[in-house]
Amino acid sequence: MSVVHYTEKITKTVVRPEQNNMNKIDLCGTHIPALTKLLSLNNPEPVLELGAGYNSTPILYWNCKANNRKFVSYENYKDWCDKVGGITTFTDNWDMIDIDNTFWDIALIDHRPALRRKTDAVRLKNNARFVVLHDSEPEIDRFYHYSRVYKHFKYRYDFKNIKPYTTILSNFEDPTPIFYDQREQDLINSYCSDDCCE
Repeated sequence: MSVVHYTEKITKTVVRPEQNNMNKIDLCGTHIPALTKLLSLNNPEPVLELGAGYNSTPILYWNCKANNRKFVSYENYKDWCDKVGGITTFTDNWDMIDIDNTFWDIALIDHRPALRRKTDAVRLKNNARFVVLHDSEPEIDRFYHYSRVYKHFKYRYDFKNIKPYTTILSNFEDPTPIFYDQREQDLINSYCSDDCCE
């Protein structure tokens, strides 16, 4: 199955007009629409994932493989490394991972411990085109402290179509024009229920 067909299949699973809601989406995968939008730009630089998962890791891996892009994934829970089939590298020390000497196209921040996310987001501020923060709604900022990260970036876009939210940060390119399409917004909003959308 091609990446395009896989992405279309995901979209059809996430948004089903006949159900008129998005309750079928896995809450751990609410960042997938934002990631697939960024991946569709087909920039040549590598992609970084901090925190492996059933949702993001296969999509990032297969997209990068199909487009001859380097994909690097780190996880600090050995069980998750095993569950995602050897695609990700285990680390027991986030300070020791080599993420500072590469310019990344996309850097997904979705790892544990929760408070470590802010450290690595700031660490990537000058060497990632887009830093993607999962779980970014203000009411849970006490867990991640993303509010302390935002001042380090020139641009910010909050993808609020599905909770948990996803925030895209950059010092290089404004993500807003990439994501904001009124027709697309209207379509997504028409399928959302009050339980999963703003």
